[in-house]
Amino acid sequence: MDAQDSAGNQATQRSFVVTVTDTTPPNAPVIGTMGATPDSRVGLEGTAEPGSAVAITFPDGSTQSVIADAGTGAFTVTSNTPQQSGVVTLVATDAEGNDSVPTTAGFTGDDTPPTILIGALSGPTSGTYIAAITLSEDSTDFDAADLTLTNATATLTGSGSDYTATLTPAADGTVSLSVAAGVFTDAAGNSNGASNTVSAVFAGVAPTVSISGAPEALAGGSSFTVAIAFSEVVTGFVAADISATNATVTALTGGGVSYVATVHASGTGDVRVAVPANVAFGATGHGNLASSQVVIADVSVQQTQEHIASYMQTRANQLISNQPSLMSFLSGEPRGKFNFAVTRGAGSFDVATGATGARYPVWAQANGSWTNDGDSESEYVFGALGGHQTISENLLVGAMLQFDHLSEDEGVASVRGTGWMVGPYFVARSATQPLYFEGRLLYGETSNKISPFGTYEDSFDTTRLLAQLKVAGELSYGRTLLTPFMDASYSTDDQHSYVDSLGNTIPGQDIALGQIEIGMDFSMMLPVTTGDLELWGGISGIWSHIDGSGYASTVTPDYEGGRARVELGINHQDSAGHNFTVGTYYDGIGANGYESYGLSLGYEMQF
Repeated sequence: MDAQDSAGNQATQRSFVVTVTDTTPPNAPVIGTMGATPDSRVGLEGTAEPGSAVAITFPDGSTQSVIADAGTGAFTVTSNTPQQSGVVTLVATDAEGNDSVPTTAGFTGDDTPPTILIGALSGPTSGTYIAAITLSEDSTDFDAADLTLTNATATLTGSGSDYTATLTPAADGTVSLSVAAGVFTDAAGNSNGASNTVSAVFAGVAPTVSISGAPEALAGGSSFTVAIAFSEVVTGFVAADISATNATVTALTGGGVSYVATVHASGTGDVRVAVPANVAFGATGHGNLASSQVVIADVSVQQTQEHIASYMQTRANQLISNQPSLMSFLSGEPRGKFNFAVTRGAGSFDVATGATGARYPVWAQANGSWTNDGDSESEYVFGALGGHQTISENLLVGAMLQFDHLSEDEGVASVRGTGWMVGPYFVARSATQPLYFEGRLLYGETSNKISPFGTYEDSFDTTRLLAQLKVAGELSYGRTLLTPFMDASYSTDDQHSYVDSLGNTIPGQDIALGQIEIGMDFSMMLPVTTGDLELWGGISGIWSHIDGSGYASTVTPDYEGGRARVELGINHQDSAGHNFTVGTYYDGIGANGYESYGLSLGYEMQF
């Protein structure tokens, strides 16, 4: 500001600041359109002072804010949640913070309370009732605590709008279910109305049922019976009501509270037998509770493997025991013979032929035996054909072909098979001592038939190996000849897997039999007037070890381990060359659970 008086004197110039404040409120917002969205939220369009902030308050008290367009002032807004009916209020605020006059408008929203519908109680099933519960709108907090129950406890499953209540009656009498009003609210905040009430009269405990008398295990598609007992008299129970897995119920007899079911197993897996719920009804009309499940182990595969393992062990033992002695090709003993012997529960025959002294001799031998042991019977036939070349006066090398057949019956089970083996052998003699050696290494296969339960027959094959080394000597003391010896043998038999007639896979398994026998035989010639009389005998220690894979590893013969054997007998040979033999033996000294003894009579003719 500048000033001067009338005389022209200038005043000192002054300056100051003028602050202008906008206190004018913006115009009130104008609502263009407003309505409810399909999910009951507020949808609103309007205009306000350009660039102003518009605050909207919804009927439930929640607020949202939008900025009006800087050019046109237009704005839109949708509430975050569904709304009940009420008033919507809008206030515009400009940049200076001036608030407009409020604009209000009525809103028609979701005022309908959710409903709950309970379906009729069904049951009782296994002592419980079931009811379906349907909500008109989804809920996230509806649970079993919201149920109103009479004479029962309940569990609740489900989500959203669909639930299932399972009621367990507490006692005889009326069981009821309902849902009170106000236990949950919908998204708009409306509380539910009370549901309908459903009820049923629980007239007593449902009949129980038990199954007994089933075997622990069975095999080969066999049949068995079980006793089925109800806690009260029931009606409507038939064979088709029994649940059987891997089996068929072929008959049902009885009535009232006691029944007997005949079940035929398929032989293809463990059998499971049960009585489901609600297949029989007591006097009050209640269906029975489900029985516990009875499981009968199917041992068809195990028993088949056990028969095969035992059979292979018998054959391996027989194969070792019947191997032809080859030392006579160097010792000069006559080889042609026929021998037949019978002992308690067993018999055998032995035929051998072959010349000594020829450079390329061909020889043959046949052996046979049969044994009865309780309900077990076996027959074994063995044959060998060989030939060799003399390398020197103390060594010969050759090859042999062997065939054998074993039939073994035990009760209704039977196994039989025929096999062959081929391989080289040698016989040697010490140049300075009466000491002999022989050895062989044979490989072969077998084809077999098995009827493990006497009802069907299957085929299986095996491959096998035999290695044997024997050392023997002679010590002469006048009329007495001592023959120390050591015989080591090892045999394997590998069964191939196959599928039996019932559809079971019978896994492969193998056995290995190792045996070492060390002993001393003796013979003493006694002078008699009617020919030659020989007193003979011997003692030996035998060590056997059986090993295997699969089920064969669990089958151990009684002769496993170490044992001793003694024998004593006499031979009488007349002037015509006929030889009569009588002898006795005992095998199993020191073996736990295994012994063999008997008397033998024999006849031998040299030719």
